[in-house]
Amino acid sequence: MSAEKPVNSAVGVIGLGIIGSRVVANLRRAGYPVWLWNRTVRPEPNFLSSPAEVADASRFIQIFVSNGEALLSVIRNMAPALTEALALLDRHGVDLTKLSLALENNAARSGVIDMKLPGILSGDFEPRFSLKNMFKDIQIALAMAEDKDVELPTASAFAGMAMAGLQRGWGEEDFSVLSRFYGYTGRNPQNSEPAPCGELPSGESPSDPAPVKSLANLWGLLGWKK
Repeated sequence: MSAEKPVNSAVGVIGLGIIGSRVVANLRRAGYPVWLWNRTVRPEPNFLSSPAEVADASRFIQIFVSNGEALLSVIRNMAPALTEALALLDRHGVDLTKLSLALENNAARSGVIDMKLPGILSGDFEPRFSLKNMFKDIQIALAMAEDKDVELPTASAFAGMAMAGLQRGWGEEDFSVLSRFYGYTGRNPQNSEPAPCGELPSGESPSDPAPVKSLANLWGLLGWKK
């Protein structure tokens, strides 16, 4: 059996289904300290009572859940212990340019990341595509989805964040300005005091998007005519 890894290499695993349970077994064989959570309680060593406790106990976290709603529920539960990846790295003193290098060969890489990450790192929120226009488009998408009884949890979460940004007066800036919620204030400090890491302004939640049954209020909010 491999020698025990140092405590700071502790791994959290959330979801102990077919994949998660095998990941746990492999990590233990490799000597890593592993902390666990599953929606159904399991008689496993280091089984904790919530995803937030796993986040507190672990340096690395792997999530294996069955659907988008389950994933969002886990992320919301961990929010007090985990901010977003960029803010998390920043607060641990990691050179943020290393994040883009790591993403170059990662499955999470996308054209949006390539385009937006440099601006976030430098605090450049000059509008390439404004937050108010992105909010308009995401609301249209949510209205279309609701019309066909389709759930879009990721789009709904973004809509809540976008609304919070609009209420802060960031509508004319690039939609990447939402990174200000995690401490990246950009070139214009006015109205951009960051919320505590992982938190939105009081009363605002990324999981509570604006109503989408009617777009009438949306056009009024943006000062446009339909």
